[in-house]
Amino acid sequence: MCGGSCRWAGPCRQFVFAAPVLLSWWGRQIAERRCDALKEPVWVIRNLASELLGRLGSVATDALIGALGDDDFDTLSWAAKTLGAGHDATSVRNLLNIFDHHPDDNARICAIKALARLDVEFTVDLLILGFTQPSIAVRQAVVEALTRMTRSKVIKPLLISLFDRDKTISFWCEKTLKSLQYKALSSVFTLLVTLSESEAEKFNSFLHQLKPEQIEKLLQRERLQLADFDPEIQPEEEFVAVTLSEYRDLRDLLFQVKEQKGSDLHLVVGLPPMIRIHGDLTRTSLPPLTEERANQLLLPILTEDQRRSFSERFEIDFSYEVKHVGRFRANIFRQRGGVSGVFRIIPTIIPTFEELGLDRRIFEPICDHRNGLVLVTGPTGSGKSTTMAAMVDVINKARYELNRVIGAFPSDHQEQIRQELSGVLRAIISQKLMPRSDHKGRVLAYELLICNTAVKNLIKEAKLEQIISIMQTSHGDNMQTMDQSLANLVMAGACSQEAVLPHVSDKKGFPGLIKPEKTAAAQTAVTTRPSIPQRPVTRPGR
Repeated sequence: MCGGSCRWAGPCRQFVFAAPVLLSWWGRQIAERRCDALKEPVWVIRNLASELLGRLGSVATDALIGALGDDDFDTLSWAAKTLGAGHDATSVRNLLNIFDHHPDDNARICAIKALARLDVEFTVDLLILGFTQPSIAVRQAVVEALTRMTRSKVIKPLLISLFDRDKTISFWCEKTLKSLQYKALSSVFTLLVTLSESEAEKFNSFLHQLKPEQIEKLLQRERLQLADFDPEIQPEEEFVAVTLSEYRDLRDLLFQVKEQKGSDLHLVVGLPPMIRIHGDLTRTSLPPLTEERANQLLLPILTEDQRRSFSERFEIDFSYEVKHVGRFRANIFRQRGGVSGVFRIIPTIIPTFEELGLDRRIFEPICDHRNGLVLVTGPTGSGKSTTMAAMVDVINKARYELNRVIGAFPSDHQEQIRQELSGVLRAIISQKLMPRSDHKGRVLAYELLICNTAVKNLIKEAKLEQIISIMQTSHGDNMQTMDQSLANLVMAGACSQEAVLPHVSDKKGFPGLIKPEKTAAAQTAVTTRPSIPQRPVTRPGR
């Protein structure tokens, strides 16, 4: 590479940046010419062109997909064969289109063979539906394709399809399973004949809950009974931690979230897995997720009922636990790119007030109330649940703000609500997490309103705008505004003034809250807020 003083340094740098684009363009030009060679009548030329196109990899995919639409059957068959050998999953949907809609059975068989070589998991169910096609040759091609694919990908769908209402599908699935030659399959077929309707439903439910690896282990036995498939009696899987680059499944990614002291795992098709650490979403060094890989990671963890709900609503929230790793709040949703998921770790140890940066002398009296309402508010990911967890023994869990509570009712009922709220409300805590000045985490800033007599009267009289004045002057009741809390963090050296300023309400008056003598004398260390899981406000493509 040229040095900075070289007169060719600029052009060299431009060439380096342009090289990938030029190489890609050049590769596509070659691919288009080689695809033309697939039409040659000489078999040797076609075979050589196929080999050369295969070596070009994904660069040749678009040209080969275009060749699938050629009227010449030989061109189509060679293009399908080459796509299968190239292992580029982006061609799957084009091959499935031929499999489903092409009028020529021979073209369908070519697509089936290519799909088998690509070995993409989500195509298994679609291939099984091919057993309903009238051509026996196509059905037999599907059998051969499924037997060539990775067994862990096909065994579970094949067994579940034995219960299909279409007897043609169940017959050909049984035929396919027999060719896999598992020891216990004969006892499984015998079992199916003897099951009652309720037992058959139970067996089907068991199969949906088992992992393919568990099913494979069961089928290696000599004989099986219905009870052997019960998920509750399966041996516990041993979890062996691996590095991020060696990850195998969702459990390994969630382990990395815990290992890196993160709060969230984000899985989106087209992007690498991402981990939120100290509030910042960081991309891992892993390759972007394909639609197939996202399906492999997310769909197997759903139960049968969850799958049904997800297929109807395209989104589902649930709790997910990984033994030896932890519990997570999960949200799986479907968008234009495919299935995506967000997992937020649930801390197993409830933090203390001191660990959260909350003054025990102030917050314990709030917890001592035998009745009433305590509101904990704040934006997404500000640690509301963690704060409430520390107070959970004595207070109700609620997440409303004062104006929102009253405004949620019809205008003709708001007067009554104000009267009732003034009687039951005890305190409101509104909080945010701010980045530490040492970049080692986040620290809590909170606003505290104690509902004393003056506040209650203002609520009754609908003078909510005057409450801020009481908070600013009622230091004896340990009240404080968010601006005062942010100023305290700046004076303590926990946060920089630049970092907190966007969150300040009164920007003109804020400098007056920062007293130089207190800033210089601030020696008390501010506790780092533990990493708080944060759910994304927006989702790509939705």
